Amino acid sequence: MSDARSSSMAGAYTAISDGLYSIGVNPANLSMGRGIELIMPLPLPSFSSMAGSNFFSLSDYNYYFSSYTIDRYGKKQGRYLSEADKENLIELFSKGGGIQLNLFVRYFALSVTPSEKFGTLAFSISDQIAAGSKIPTGLVELLFKGNPPNSRYNFNDAEFKAWWLRKYSFSYSKKFKISDQKSINAGLSLNFINGLFYAGLDEIDSEFYTDSLGRIHGKAIYRAKSAFSPNFGIKYDFENNSPTEENISAFPEPAGTGIGIDIGINYRHNKAFTFAFAVTDIGNIKWNKRTAQFNVNRLVYLDDVSEEAQRDSLTNLFSTDSAGKPVDKFSTPLATTLRLGASIDLSNLFDLRNKLLISGDFVQGLNKMPANSTSPRISIGIEWMPFKSFLTLRSGIALGGWAKFLWGLGFGFDFGLFEINAGTSNFQNVVSSSSGKMISVALDSRWKF
Repeated sequence: MSDARSSSMAGAYTAISDGLYSIGVNPANLSMGRGIELIMPLPLPSFSSMAGSNFFSLSDYNYYFSSYTIDRYGKKQGRYLSEADKENLIELFSKGGGIQLNLFVRYFALSVTPSEKFGTLAFSISDQIAAGSKIPTGLVELLFKGNPPNSRYNFNDAEFKAWWLRKYSFSYSKKFKISDQKSINAGLSLNFINGLFYAGLDEIDSEFYTDSLGRIHGKAIYRAKSAFSPNFGIKYDFENNSPTEENISAFPEPAGTGIGIDIGINYRHNKAFTFAFAVTDIGNIKWNKRTAQFNVNRLVYLDDVSEEAQRDSLTNLFSTDSAGKPVDKFSTPLATTLRLGASIDLSNLFDLRNKLLISGDFVQGLNKMPANSTSPRISIGIEWMPFKSFLTLRSGIALGGWAKFLWGLGFGFDFGLFEINAGTSNFQNVVSSSSGKMISVALDSRWKF
């Protein structure tokens, strides 16, 4: 959800995004904007951000980790978790276990429509920093249940991926008129990607178990990769020489480069009904600077806790010490996403005085790259302009996806020459902060000529 309008409507956006806000969502809608549009840091910077988990709320944290009692000496004493508490906590992790951070910033964007016959051209520069992880349920079970005889835990549901991408987008959209009311808009974005860092867990096959005699067996098999801009001054533990000194810059040297494509179609049936289809971020990134691979393949057997070597082997089971090596290059896919959308303009359908728009989306991530989810999400949003004023109110809900449930809310002011928008996709956390799992905010502004 790259802008405030999208966040406010919980992502129900494929059919109604317009102008510069359609870049990265559905480039077909680019030609639905004004003749010239401009996004820059004034009057408001354009960004959206989200951080949180999909399973653990503030009230859960307070219950399990912040509760305490006062003993007879007036000192705080932490509460002990009952067996039922432990089981409930383990169940929370098993239903989600995900933690995410996502920051999107659009520094600059410009679109020009010389004529309807020619279509619309646009250029955009944006950054995305995204990280996602999943805490393995087996690790939580091990921490709270210990390792009694005949217990077995695996950690194969662990996930971690993070990156920082800079995208230079060149987009084109054109409207094809079918009749007085029917038309098709088609659009294409060609994205040149500079990857500034990447770190990800690619494979894992790890477990830990205790046999009937109390002997501990374990294995840690996993592979991870990383790449960093030389400007960041990152040093790997397998390197003898010092890396390039840290050099902070607005344009760091990329650790990898790639090309991505967004394609989209928008079909307008009449003044009321619109249908849209888009696939975004088709492509990959080739990482070739400060690249490393970590291969861990270790076994552990412990039948005497008094033996130091056995204890050390257990402690170092998942360590990356001596596991890293440099690699020439590797590639990762972009966060490819399928989008289907539809909208109904009730103000045109029923000849209402005030704008009233309802839109719906189906979004399906095609891989598990950062900020993407292979769990489908369905969104429905509403946009209302009361009293024919410059104020627009927006809201929406989403079911499914990584977050499982979202309630978006926001507003916009359109002053003709420019507009400003603000919103959140997690308003439910504002209404009930104790049950909040995530926090999100989006702001943006756009000039229209």
